[in-house]
Amino acid sequence: MINTELQISGTIAGVDPHAWDTVTADSSVFISRPCLAALEQSGVPGMGHRYLLLRRDNAPVLAMSVQIMDISGKRLASSTPGTCGTGAPSVLSRVAAGLRDAVLLAMGGRVAVCGNFFSTGPHGLAFAPGVDPVLAWPLAVEALQTLRTRDSLAQTCGYTMFKDIPPEWHAAGARLRADRFHSLQTEPDMVLELQPDWRSHEDYLGALKAKYRKAAREIFDGVTDAGFDVAPLDDVSAHAERIYGLYHNVESRAAVRLASFGPGYLPALAAALGEGRFRCLAVRRGGELSGFMVVVKDGGDAFAYYAGLDYAMNAHTPVYHRLLHAVIGQALEWRCRRVCFGRTALDAKARLGARPVPLSTWFRRENPLLNFAGGALLALIPPAGAPVRHPFKDSP
Repeated sequence: MINTELQISGTIAGVDPHAWDTVTADSSVFISRPCLAALEQSGVPGMGHRYLLLRRDNAPVLAMSVQIMDISGKRLASSTPGTCGTGAPSVLSRVAAGLRDAVLLAMGGRVAVCGNFFSTGPHGLAFAPGVDPVLAWPLAVEALQTLRTRDSLAQTCGYTMFKDIPPEWHAAGARLRADRFHSLQTEPDMVLELQPDWRSHEDYLGALKAKYRKAAREIFDGVTDAGFDVAPLDDVSAHAERIYGLYHNVESRAAVRLASFGPGYLPALAAALGEGRFRCLAVRRGGELSGFMVVVKDGGDAFAYYAGLDYAMNAHTPVYHRLLHAVIGQALEWRCRRVCFGRTALDAKARLGARPVPLSTWFRRENPLLNFAGGALLALIPPAGAPVRHPFKDSP
């Protein structure tokens, strides 16, 4: 008989560090103890944290980070139908967006999320190296359900969610459906594949078709001619107040806003990861910070993590687009295989060569009738669209 033990902790400091590190060794940096500690210690208003560590016959097999908070339906629903930067939305997309938002507006409440509100990807769950995901997914679902029965805060949640499940986690879908979870395809992660022979940003530019390369040169010239410098910040904490203000500018305009971190989070993350895995790329003029983009190295991926902008400056100088190119340069310096640009500004990222990678969030309402009704309505909504461009010479 297999002995199964589930440890639940309210702080990452409370888990067995060796066991957690063993399970997450081959997983995302966003489920590592340093990243989770930085987020926890920065104090996200209204957010509770639970960390689950599952052992079978004393061997750790699963680690799970669960974030619990109240989310209004207005935060889930987008404020306007997205155009993906390709012009006015079609009638079908408007109808789909309207139906989607109508469902999401009714989905407010307290939610327990296996995942990370502050990153794009399946960053709330890790299986130990060598563990078969097909066999392990039932354990993940059972662990989340056990949390609901054993933890007083989790018992108050009306929803449970597995956030940002990618297609390659195919083992998840069948199990989650069997446990009455419903899938909602969200906006995709825009991912740029970096070629092995690209050693610098100039190599990347050389692979572009002429019109895309010209557009990139104009972005560089526009920023340089306006007197701006682009370089990593050496001391993020020294600029924490300005960084947070620029981040808040962007966050306040976001169509979907699930949660906001505090001013101490990015400096804490920078200290936790170090320059080898964290860079804050900045656009400055005369010492004044007008925009930034954080890039995090996660194995072979570079994540364009969070950005901040002075919108008045960005209105006449292509600060944001210059930062996107800076991320590519940093990723190549790190010798990464991919750049994960995340959601938003889909067309701008497509013009860089990024392709959409679909992601799905799986949810279950604890009220069976409402869960059935919500799933039936979501099944009518077509998947979110994303633009596809062909900027490279070897593309059609």
